[in-house]
Amino acid sequence: MQEHERWLSRNEVADLVGRSYDTVRRDEGRGLYPHARRRAGSTTREIPLSDLVEAGHYDPASEAESAEETISKVRSGRENSELREELARAQARIEALEERLADANEDRRFLRRLLEGRAA
Repeated sequence: MQEHERWLSRNEVADLVGRSYDTVRRDEGRGLYPHARRRAGSTTREIPLSDLVEAGHYDPASEAESAEETISKVRSGRENSELREELARAQARIEALEERLADANEDRRFLRRLLEGRAA
């Protein structure tokens, strides 16, 4: 391993090498990434870039971009994906709240008509 090693989560590895998360997990279980570890204070597993190179799953020389640029793009894409998911959840919550508001307004109108009918 290199002194200034780059560490990637399993999701980042999957995106970088074009494999599924489950395949990366199985590869780690088979010992293809011997230096993989649990990220400090987290349940996230991380794998050093050098393990990917040694396993033949990543060849930085064959890439048009530097490894740093590629990793940055992978992380940015992951963050964007997470933000899209969060936005979708927020939009669903807004729709549910708008439905509840419409129901409450309908109930209010009904009760008003009911009270007005009794007062007449």
